[in-house]
Amino acid sequence: MNKKQHSKVWNEIKTNDSWSIFKIMGEFVNGYEKLSEIGPCVSIFGSARTKSDSKYYNFGGGNR
Repeated sequence: MNKKQHSKVWNEIKTNDSWSIFKIMGEFVNGYEKLSEIGPCVSIFGSARTKSDSKYYNFGGGNR
C-alpha cells in the first residue's frame, strides 16, 4: 500500500469513527428523553448471587 492509499484509508476510518460518535450521542439523548417520561423509579440489579428461595430474592417486588 502506498502512502496516498494509506492516507485515504486512514481518513475513511477517522470519518466513520466521527459519525459513530454522533450516532452514540444521539442514542444517549433518545434514551434520556424516554427515561424522563417515566418519572421517579428505582432499578435493582444483582440478584444473580441470591438463591431463588431466599426471602431477599423477591424483596424488591418480585420478578417483573
